[in-house]
Amino acid sequence: MLKGLVHAYQGALVADAVSMPVHWYNDPLKMDAVYGRITNYRAPLSPHAESILEYSQYRALNAQGEILHKHAVFWGRSGVHYHQFLPAGGTTLNLQLSAELLFFVGVKGEYTTDSWLRHYVMRMQTPGWHDDTYIEKWHRVFFENYSRGVPLLECGMQDDQIGRLCSVPALLCALVMIQPDVSEESVIAAIIEDLSVTYRHRYVLAAAESLCRILLAIRNGCRTREAIERYAQPWGTAAQFDTWSLLDD
Repeated sequence: MLKGLVHAYQGALVADAVSMPVHWYNDPLKMDAVYGRITNYRAPLSPHAESILEYSQYRALNAQGEILHKHAVFWGRSGVHYHQFLPAGGTTLNLQLSAELLFFVGVKGEYTTDSWLRHYVMRMQTPGWHDDTYIEKWHRVFFENYSRGVPLLECGMQDDQIGRLCSVPALLCALVMIQPDVSEESVIAAIIEDLSVTYRHRYVLAAAESLCRILLAIRNGCRTREAIERYAQPWGTAAQFDTWSLLDD
């Protein structure tokens, strides 16, 4: 029964690695001019025609908030690709953290929010642990708060960004792996708790629950369309997804 969840997690890794070179291209013509048709893993190409990293800022208040490390010099520069040092097939920071979460839970044989947060902080503060230039806002806000002495469990933010959702398949897979007979409600509650300490927005939490229920339903033999019809509301109906799947890229 774990196999389907493993495939979902692997799919998340593949999707991230394939799309990584073209993250934040809003103009498809500019994207096509640089990359053409993408059919396999590609390394990111610089300069990034639509990079806005020159307008992004993060300055660590103290050593507790130092998470950019060698990449700090690229913030505020024009044309910098957000993932400039990642190889073809490389995963972004968020997906690397999801892999770390899966490994962390598997080794410990249990999951607690507090223990994972301490491990997360240690990894983010370690120079060279990842080689991604861009660090999403939720990480930056978390470490700004942590630098000010805010307790770990209260360092999160109120935001409706979806980047944090990429950890859902990893933690779902990990929790079922260490306890195959765990109830679905317990798994979902643990995942919502994990998200809540960094993202407290009700839409993000609702989307995470929908994603969990869809993946668990498919794991239990439910057809994808049926799972979407049952659990994807109000994000979209099966008919809408069918329509979208017929559109050009």
